[in-house]
Amino acid sequence: MNNNSSFQEVYPFTTEAISGYFPLLNFKDKEVFTVGSSLDQAFNALLMGAKNVVVYDINQNVLPFYKLKRECILNMEPKKMYKEIVNTKEVPISSDIFPYNSLVKMNPYMSSKEKYMLLRERLTNEDSIKIVNGNIFSMDSLDENTKFDTMILSNILQYLEFFSNEPYELLKTSFPKWVNHLNKDGILQFIYLYGYSANDINNNNHSIACYNIGNVCDALNGNILQMGSFDNLGNTDSIITYTKKR
Repeated sequence: MNNNSSFQEVYPFTTEAISGYFPLLNFKDKEVFTVGSSLDQAFNALLMGAKNVVVYDINQNVLPFYKLKRECILNMEPKKMYKEIVNTKEVPISSDIFPYNSLVKMNPYMSSKEKYMLLRERLTNEDSIKIVNGNIFSMDSLDENTKFDTMILSNILQYLEFFSNEPYELLKTSFPKWVNHLNKDGILQFIYLYGYSANDINNNNHSIACYNIGNVCDALNGNILQMGSFDNLGNTDSIITYTKKR
């Protein structure tokens, strides 16, 4: 199977509570790395003061979608932009679409006119966001000396099993590659967990490997991880992060 051909739909908007977990990270004047074909992670990082953002994704439609969505934000009011994006025929989009009123709560740049206008202002700098096509598990299209202060892997680790029959081995070999691109004191958000709180942390029977946090910790050989939880439309979601101390 050609993995590159399997992830070519874009998400029109985030499916994550970005408004819940971005305040747990650090973006002000930071060099930021993110995946996420909706581009909402990148747009919100820019909104929250990121110096530069690299979007690294296996999806070859991210670049044309970025150009489309950027133009819509620059030239349309939020509701019209939303309608234009969810109805676009220019790139293939996922059917996983949240209603506008939900996205106002999940997606910071849509939450107020002031934030939307601030993002619009920051998007006028065409160099603030760079799109790089690549496989997050190999990182082979990114110079090994490129470093970031904040790295966001969104929910990509839900696909560990798709890329390997030994998901924890893949995590074990990929983790050092991600950490290599972190500056000292840099933060890596590498797991997003839907409907997951601290009450679930001792359950290692989930069908998706990255939800079994005990196994994740074993695979990472004692690296210290942090967990943060937050509201997502009345439910609890969580992220797992790593901070590089040396």
